[in-house]
Amino acid sequence: AYINEVFVAQDGDRAIHGFGLASEYFFSRSIDELQPHQSALMVAIMKGPSYYHPVKHPERALKRRNLVLDMMAEQGLMSTADVTRYQQMPLGVENNVRTRRHYAAYLDLVRQQLRRDYSEKDLASQGLRIFTHMNPQWQWRAQNALSSGVKRLQARYGSKATGVQGAVIVVDHTSGDVVALAGGTATYSGAYNRALHARRPIGSLVKPAVYLSALENGYQLQTPISDAPMTLTANGKDWRPENFDRRSHTMADLPGIEKASIDDEYQIPLYYALAKSYNIAAVRLGLNLGIDTVSDTLRRLGFEGHIPQVPSLMLGTVEMAPIEVAQMYTTLANGGFYAPLKSILQVTDHNGQTLTRYPLQFEQRIALEPVHMLDYSLQSVMHEGTGSSVAKHFAANHRIAGKTGTSNDQRDSWFAGYDVNQTAVVWLGFDDNKPLPFTAAGGALQIWAALMQQQNSVAGPNPVPDNIAYHWVDPGTGELSRENCRGAVYLPYQKGREPQQEGPCYKSHSILHWFKKWFQ
Repeated sequence: AYINEVFVAQDGDRAIHGFGLASEYFFSRSIDELQPHQSALMVAIMKGPSYYHPVKHPERALKRRNLVLDMMAEQGLMSTADVTRYQQMPLGVENNVRTRRHYAAYLDLVRQQLRRDYSEKDLASQGLRIFTHMNPQWQWRAQNALSSGVKRLQARYGSKATGVQGAVIVVDHTSGDVVALAGGTATYSGAYNRALHARRPIGSLVKPAVYLSALENGYQLQTPISDAPMTLTANGKDWRPENFDRRSHTMADLPGIEKASIDDEYQIPLYYALAKSYNIAAVRLGLNLGIDTVSDTLRRLGFEGHIPQVPSLMLGTVEMAPIEVAQMYTTLANGGFYAPLKSILQVTDHNGQTLTRYPLQFEQRIALEPVHMLDYSLQSVMHEGTGSSVAKHFAANHRIAGKTGTSNDQRDSWFAGYDVNQTAVVWLGFDDNKPLPFTAAGGALQIWAALMQQQNSVAGPNPVPDNIAYHWVDPGTGELSRENCRGAVYLPYQKGREPQQEGPCYKSHSILHWFKKWFQ
């Protein structure tokens, strides 16, 4: 039939054909649920879909709709009184259309989660009412940050960035509620949702799982680990992991270090290797712990997909969709408590009777102490590591932590991070998997920062577990130090595993303190 094929509107690069789709697009209801004044608008638009577009040209559309209502009265389809009443009603489409364009991707997640509990038949015919956790403000922020961020990158890199796509997810990690989700720069219903379906190598986003595994197995943040060059051979082929700057590192690379007493010249502290995202150190550490150990950590953080049992796992060859990364980092942000991500609060029938509730669910999967130490390191990423380019844009009391991730050959740009309440994940890449002209720090991190800066910078609590104690230490020697000693860092330690030896600066300050007390 003509009314099922006629062009009615344009939504981005998608054409809306037929009254069925148009009624969903403009009014969020099926065609048989339309009121007479809404049906009249559909007829009115047919005269000129662009000229009478009810959002772009509401006055024209209103005048044309009212003319159609007059014609319906002339044909005896309704009374003059009804026509007068319907002509007083607003178009009622503007907010609906503009909002829907920002939450179509979120609805994909809602549908995905609904299908676990309801059949397609029930969803289509039972008149269910779905209450979600979507926050309209955060949803707009997420979509706008992605779209405007991609435009800036395209303006900077020109044709090299033409076609770049992305995804953004924002989670309230205190509850596991997904408050915003953008599946790409296109916002219409039916667009490919990369947040849910684009499974890509996560690069260095895997490294917190490697270092968390170490902290669970007796390592401390100050523990020296090796960044020495290495070669692995498998199936007759050599693999030589490299750092981004193409060299290995020593204690001398640490700020404020003049002398180190570590025998191996390629030893560096664990916390510094993570902050700087050194690849060789991550591979060596992960292999010392065991691939199965790191895999188990990924499972406990919430990842349920395939984990390749190969050394390159330590550099993020495991593939995840952005929502799977969000699940993993939500567990980290929530102090080791796993909360399955959810978009739905409750489902009711058409009479408002509750059918299903989706309550809070928490399970402690990681002990508080290693997560706290890892959180310290991920905060260091933002201040002295690969995330430092955006730290200056945040208020001093806005506590942020996170990790950049750039996959092999620079095909994926990732950033996953969190503050006190929200965890956000950003992915950028080409759908055809070609290399990007920018890294994670130059791409995804910038969009993440633009998004997270838009909220009030409230620091909130940063509780220290009972079994954690902070100490000033000399990172070059691992000995106890003092706050104003050159190069000293303030690190959390599990009690009983703190440094016992006092460094020269620590001792000199102790002697000075003794003399001051003597003469007082």
